[in-house]
Amino acid sequence: MSPRQDAVINKPFGPTSGRPWTAAEKYKLRGLAKTNTPVEKIARSLNRSVASTATTAARLGIVLNDPSGTPQSLPS
Repeated sequence: MSPRQDAVINKPFGPTSGRPWTAAEKYKLRGLAKTNTPVEKIARSLNRSVASTATTAARLGIVLNDPSGTPQSLPS
């Protein structure tokens, strides 16, 4: 792999890439999840990826809804 390819593959994807979740973000995540807000909207409001939002929610024991409003969980 060339150095350029390696740089592109390992490049952070956004301003929050790799940044730890704050207590305020976790609080907001819990609140939005309680109102059955879809995970995509939660992620957008937190300026996080859907994957990061879903993973953090699962670690905190929070059940999120998909866009149709159906509760979802991460695959085992």
